[in-house]
Amino acid sequence: MQLNLNARGKILIAVLIPVLSMVFFALLGVYNERDAVLQGRKEHVRQSVEAAVSILEHYRLEAEQGKISQTEAMERAKADVRAIRFGKGDYVFIYNSAGIMLVLGPKISNEGLDRSQEKDPSGKLYVREFLDVAKAGGGFVSYIYPRGAQGAPIPKLAALLPYPAWDMVVGCGVYIDDVDEAFRAIALR
Repeated sequence: MQLNLNARGKILIAVLIPVLSMVFFALLGVYNERDAVLQGRKEHVRQSVEAAVSILEHYRLEAEQGKISQTEAMERAKADVRAIRFGKGDYVFIYNSAGIMLVLGPKISNEGLDRSQEKDPSGKLYVREFLDVAKAGGGFVSYIYPRGAQGAPIPKLAALLPYPAWDMVVGCGVYIDDVDEAFRAIALR
């Protein structure tokens, strides 16, 4: 099969190939940028969880050295973690290994509740997944959660670490809807 192209067809091909290549590489760059932003978020929440774990460890060692009681150490540690805030109202939370909420800074009234069967709008038992990920040594969980009391459910990403000395699971979640919004804006541009 022989393809006979006139001059107009050859020019069109000569123009289309570089244009399509530029579009392809631009889209690839946008996807890479989205991944970089998401990785930055992951790193940020992981560091927040590590900071909270170091607070727990500080107070545990205070109790171990006899400077304060075990009960006082746990209460002080929980109060310090409860007070952590960053970003747009982001916070650190703590569960025990059974799914009982131990620390929830913005809504202290939820502390003491068994949330092990709590589901997100997609049906994911996200607290159970928090516990499983922590039990395996830590990691990340994606889930859907409302922003604010009356907010619509939106994607969220949590980092989790175990703190076995006190039977705790320490986590921190951030909303990632703005990552997708930035991705769409860049893609459209």
